[in-house]
Amino acid sequence: MRLNNWINATLLSLVLQTSLGSVAEDASATAAPTINTPILTLLENPVARAIVEKHLPNLVKALDEDYDAADFLGDSSLKELPIDDNHVIGFDEDLLLTLERELNGAAAG
Repeated sequence: MRLNNWINATLLSLVLQTSLGSVAEDASATAAPTINTPILTLLENPVARAIVEKHLPNLVKALDEDYDAADFLGDSSLKELPIDDNHVIGFDEDLLLTLERELNGAAAG
């Protein structure tokens, strides 16, 4: 009897963990994209991708084609990128504000 209770509790725990993980993934997938969203997540959203690609085409191309670039930068948000031409050419504070404004506008509708 104890073994059955333990097995049932373990199975229930696994089911709950899996379900809660799926809910968290669904929430992040449907959250409005912002400059705080990981870049690779932004690129999965067609509207956000178009905005980022319009302003930073070389970054998008590098993330699409270069596994090392995607691995290095993919979990970073636009806000976390260094503001200098040594990392992302053309990326500066003004562009970050433009991206923020356009992403917010797209989220609003």
